[in-house]
Amino acid sequence: MEIAPEIYIYCIIDDNTLKTDLKLKGIGDSEVFILPLNNLGVIAGNFRIRKENDPDYIKNCAMQHEHLIESLMERYTVLPVKFHTVFKDKISAIQAFQKHYSDFEDNIKRLRNKIEYGLKVLWPLKEIQNNLDINSRDKERVIEGDSESKKYLKNKYIKYKQSEALKELAKARSDEISKYLDNFAVEKKLKLLQTDSLFLNAVYLVDKIDIKDFLEAFRKLKEDMGSKYEFLFTGPWPPYNFITLKR
Repeated sequence: MEIAPEIYIYCIIDDNTLKTDLKLKGIGDSEVFILPLNNLGVIAGNFRIRKENDPDYIKNCAMQHEHLIESLMERYTVLPVKFHTVFKDKISAIQAFQKHYSDFEDNIKRLRNKIEYGLKVLWPLKEIQNNLDINSRDKERVIEGDSESKKYLKNKYIKYKQSEALKELAKARSDEISKYLDNFAVEKKLKLLQTDSLFLNAVYLVDKIDIKDFLEAFRKLKEDMGSKYEFLFTGPWPPYNFITLKR
């Protein structure tokens, strides 16, 4: 028996109609349409994920999902919706999104004409660790003795001090990077030391009128610090990391 397609959701846009010149194709070249939501629109399609245990198929579907959102980003303010968000029919989809309408409207206003860039910065971990200022005399004074238990505690203490020193250094280096980019970003979100080598994972919300200045600031940052660190810079993206829901 043929399984009926689901209502697959891609994103929300700041218009309740689609421009007639847009030629949109959904996942697997499926139909794309808009569900009016007051002054906004929910971009949806008739599609069902059929091979949930096939990683290559899922990856390809996710890429097509993102591609559609990015193509809309050129013409609208876009609120991306999580990959594989589905409803049984149009009515249930609209009812679900209507519950959060005020949040969507607030996000559209705040994110209008803004895009996201991502920045990951890696440092040479062994070199950094070798240069950490760990006070060995303080270590000896706090934990005296040469028994196996004392040696174990000393090693634990050294690792703790190294960890704290890495955190302080990551914060200081992050502050240096911020001096280059913050003037051209509306908002930012930073995560420090997600791994010992990845000392900064950041996303920046940038107004479209400031894109040129932001990219120039990053170019200068990389020129000044590129010999010390590895920079992984991505974007422009829809503002995935800056959407907030109150309920």
